[in-house]
Amino acid sequence: MNSRFPEIYRAMKPVKNALLFTAFFAVLFLNITGLRAQNKDWGLGFRIGNPTGITVKRYLGAANALEVALGTNYNNDGFELLAHYLFHFPINGAPGLDWYYGFGAQIQSHDRGEREVDNDIEMGADGVLGLEYSFANAPVAIFLDGMLFLEIIDDPLNLDLDLGIGLRYNF
Repeated sequence: MNSRFPEIYRAMKPVKNALLFTAFFAVLFLNITGLRAQNKDWGLGFRIGNPTGITVKRYLGAANALEVALGTNYNNDGFELLAHYLFHFPINGAPGLDWYYGFGAQIQSHDRGEREVDNDIEMGADGVLGLEYSFANAPVAIFLDGMLFLEIIDDPLNLDLDLGIGLRYNF
């Protein structure tokens, strides 16, 4: 037996759990048709990427939103908490599809194992750019975004690119 198998299995377990969680909620959300995605004030969902975890979005009309996400970093043991103010813009000719950009802040904790102090806390500012598609006949939205994180505390001016994809139930 390969001695690295337990290490690989341990590393893949959170990804497997995240995929199962997302699949469960996708089936649940797509079966709910009583609400319409256009009448949304709040969104609650799950994202995979950095962070992999829960996302909550407060829609402030058609053009703006606040988003908070809390989860874990997929490539090390730690957490990430982020908050963004977003500006949404519909894409002409593609009903339900918006592009958005925004700005916000992050706090991250990482277990890198490469420094004298094993647990690492980082804070900084970030910008986000993404796409969100809201289904016309279901209270569900899917999204894809990228964030450029500028670390201010711990390793000033260090840049990091985070990507994520997710599913959100709008109500």
